Amino acid sequence: MCGEKFRMTVNLNEHLQNVHNVEMKFAHENFYSEEDFLQWKEKIQVESVSSFKIRNTCEKEAGLKLTYYICHRSGVSNPTSNRIRHAKALGSVKCGFACPAMTTVSRRSIDGVTEITVQYQSVHVGHDMEPGKLHLTKDERSALASSLEQGIPMAKILDETREAYSPGQRFGLTTRKDLHNI
Repeated sequence: MCGEKFRMTVNLNEHLQNVHNVEMKFAHENFYSEEDFLQWKEKIQVESVSSFKIRNTCEKEAGLKLTYYICHRSGVSNPTSNRIRHAKALGSVKCGFACPAMTTVSRRSIDGVTEITVQYQSVHVGHDMEPGKLHLTKDERSALASSLEQGIPMAKILDETREAYSPGQRFGLTTRKDLHNI
């Protein structure tokens, strides 16, 4: 949107709101099991056609652990000039900017009970929501791996996944390279 640079996400969010009129959407959630949190995280990733990756984790005090998740498209690709591997045919997943969509997760353990508090900012800026830029989920990779183990030809697997799933979903965009990687 502009060439401004910020050291902190809070400053980026303020700039986007005040200068570019981007309405940020913050949400707060509480969970009492890791499974419930992971189900919620998977749900928001599917709904927003995005993925959140761990940026860093730190322990603030005894019993309190913070984990910061950022949009998987956020950041700049830095390929080395003497690459051994070839660059990706479709280019980098990184958008070249800091996307403000993020999740801050705090886990506090008290008497063996863990409370998970989530602060979530859902607005993505600086990139399109492209399902082709997502990774296949663990379950999707497992399903493809079992088809390959059964000896089903790659062409048939690709045809079946493309017929069964829309191109708006990552699984519907499965490629021969995905099968090769699996």
